[in-house]
Amino acid sequence: MGDLHDVLENLMIKYKNNEYITSRLEIYMTQLLPAALENAAKEHRQRLQRKQTLNQNRIDFVERFLCKNKFYYCLNSKTFINYDGLNYKTHSEDDIHHKILTTITAEKNLVPWKHRITKQIFHTIKQRSPLQTIPESPTIQKVISILCPKLFTSRHLVKYFLTLLGDNILNKDTTKQIYIISLSAKEIIQEMGFLYNLHFGCNNIVQNIKYKYYDHDYSICRLLNINKDYVEKYKELSSEISKNIIAIFSVSVYYSIRYQNADSFLDQCIDTDSVNHVLYLTKNTPDSIVEKFLQTYLEKCHGSNIDTKNIMFLWKKFLKECSLPGVMFNDTFKKLLQHKLEYCAEKDMFTNITSISLPLVSSFIKFWDETMIDDPNEDELEIDEVIFLFKKWGKKTISNLTEQFLFDLIRHFYPNVEIEDNKYLLKISNKLWNKRLDVIHTISDYKLVSIENKQLLSLCSAYQYYISNSKKECLASKKFFEKVAMEELGETLDADGFIY
Repeated sequence: MGDLHDVLENLMIKYKNNEYITSRLEIYMTQLLPAALENAAKEHRQRLQRKQTLNQNRIDFVERFLCKNKFYYCLNSKTFINYDGLNYKTHSEDDIHHKILTTITAEKNLVPWKHRITKQIFHTIKQRSPLQTIPESPTIQKVISILCPKLFTSRHLVKYFLTLLGDNILNKDTTKQIYIISLSAKEIIQEMGFLYNLHFGCNNIVQNIKYKYYDHDYSICRLLNINKDYVEKYKELSSEISKNIIAIFSVSVYYSIRYQNADSFLDQCIDTDSVNHVLYLTKNTPDSIVEKFLQTYLEKCHGSNIDTKNIMFLWKKFLKECSLPGVMFNDTFKKLLQHKLEYCAEKDMFTNITSISLPLVSSFIKFWDETMIDDPNEDELEIDEVIFLFKKWGKKTISNLTEQFLFDLIRHFYPNVEIEDNKYLLKISNKLWNKRLDVIHTISDYKLVSIENKQLLSLCSAYQYYISNSKKECLASKKFFEKVAMEELGETLDADGFIY
């Protein structure tokens, strides 16, 4: 202000003898300058107000845009994600940029700030992880339907699995627990871990999920029981999980926050059977489990003995029926048995004990050893054919025999036998029935009868002849019949299945 006074004083001194200039200076000071300054102040206030309004409009625009368009960012994979209330879908940066500019243009008054607004929106998006969202109900239901019943048979087990996954993502204290799941699920679980690392960085969220028991403390073990038909649907399920992996992780984090942790979820879960199975090891000891096995499968019988190999088969059967993994080492199991039963170390057998399951086991082993032949030139025997031949060999009705029981027997006592699709035994034949020769003889008979009756010969009618005219009790499947027939008929069989 002092400088202004000096300027004015210098002007007055300079023009003190010039009446015209002095009068002009007075007019400027008293009339023109106050009005000019007032106008300048007014314009300044208007510019500030406009700037504040535009700035608030910018802030409101960014907030409304991000609220309406739920964009998120996976930092590690540098992927933009859009959540539409059902699906989490990848979105290109160019598409987001175009949407921002289109929306700004529609607002008109923010066009001068479009670059600043665009930069701010992208900066904000890159701070937002899809794991921070609260998934809508349709998303949650979709995730549950992906995993149930293909992986877990119960929706409650799916929720439990997702909660423990969320615990691991959030690094909660409960990650010290061990979750034991079937080896069949290994590829899916590992894929989930890989996809998490891909999108969100290094955090092994599946490191405490194990595929077999290995001397873990029972108190920290939780059991995850999967769908027994899961393996058959692996490729389909793997594809669904990959497409919806962001949704799966988001729901997992949401559940972990909602239920606090996986164990707290169990406290609230109404599915008592599932909860009891998950916590089976925490409520038992090796000794109590072996005691349950004894009560279920064995009974005292003076003079009857069971060798260790048969005991181990019954133990595996018990574990399978209880949907349990191998919950102790074989040596531990055997030592516990030796404390509870009479044992002959010289013959490696338990004495004065029997099992209602063993007569059937012993009978099947005898049938197998007497009638089954390793035959690399033979195609296959179906398990239901083996059951038929076993019953025929035993000449008695067997009511408690199932395909799964026989498969368990074969895998335990004859581990080298090749099994395909849980149905076919490969490179093996049976003395009681030459399956291939049976088909070959039928084809010869069919050709003679059809030629004599002047009928058109075809593979389809040949099989019809086989099942209609054969007096045999056991018949080959259509698939096997046609395979052998094509090999035998060779070039005399055309592409349409007609025989010349």
